[in-house]
Amino acid sequence: MNIFHKEWNSNRIMNLTNLYKVSELMFVSIKIDLFSKLHEPKTSSELSKELTFDNDFLEIILKALVAINLLQIDKNNRYHVTPSAFPYLNKESKNSINSLIELERTMRNKRNLNEVILDLLTGESPKRIDFPEKNIYTNAMSSGTYYPALKMGRVLLKYFDKNRPINFLDLGCGPGDYALTFKKLFSNLVGTLIDREEIINITRQRLMEKNVLNDFKLIHNDFMSDPISGKYELVLLSNICHFYSLEEISHLLNKIPFNPKEESFVIIHDFFLDEELNEETFLPIFASLDWMGNHSNRFNYTLNEIGSWLESLGWMVVEQEAIKGLPTSYILIKKEKKGEGEIE
Repeated sequence: MNIFHKEWNSNRIMNLTNLYKVSELMFVSIKIDLFSKLHEPKTSSELSKELTFDNDFLEIILKALVAINLLQIDKNNRYHVTPSAFPYLNKESKNSINSLIELERTMRNKRNLNEVILDLLTGESPKRIDFPEKNIYTNAMSSGTYYPALKMGRVLLKYFDKNRPINFLDLGCGPGDYALTFKKLFSNLVGTLIDREEIINITRQRLMEKNVLNDFKLIHNDFMSDPISGKYELVLLSNICHFYSLEEISHLLNKIPFNPKEESFVIIHDFFLDEELNEETFLPIFASLDWMGNHSNRFNYTLNEIGSWLESLGWMVVEQEAIKGLPTSYILIKKEKKGEGEIE
């Protein structure tokens, strides 16, 4: 569904004001697990019997989802999820973002974004909102990280031999997708994973299932204020920096104990702005308003701006790139080993 146009008319502009209806349609569809139920084609009658819903109303929902190309309908009037969307909307998929959509629905119900924006514009402090129920937040933080983990793991193969011993530190580790993915690529990787207690409990279970728990130390604490022990060659900050100011990020980088005898790398993965202002960059732009509204943080920087800032601190930017299909980007920076320009 193309919602941003180079040429406008009144109908296209009105469509923009009705986009919230698309969101509500998505929220309902996820709540009733509609997309997972359509892993194989079904008529509206078959689906309504399975879900015990009114068929007439359900068919309207199905047709609306066809209109925005999340569903398709065949010549036998059977509905199925559009193939490119299915991995993200099927709750059984490792790429599922259903819990992230559920978190978005919960957050939307907790606040009026219109009021948040007006408060920010007028210099008022927006009302802070409590995080949603623990299980909703935890499930959301445990999804949607497999693909970027695989992408960044492949990037690291250019800089690390797959048999090299690597000490890895993941700050805000989430469900452990990065640790599990990197471990598959680098058999001698070990490390430390830090996050909230409820997240670490999930991480521990996943590492146990993959029989790699003994290769990782799991810690639940506040890595911004608590000490970090060890010596590391690889550090990950994934979707962490937008919670903090540049000064706080600088403080965090300075307190990380790197291995002075080896080159060390840091991956920063987050929502960065883009020099181009278009449909693809709308979400990162608007995300900065979200963070300012609930964290009083102005993390609205482009990759180039962050890269220049890191270079001013003495880091070497190795590479940076937007992640295809996601509103996020990564930047890989390097710290030289002692005797070759180590940063104090």
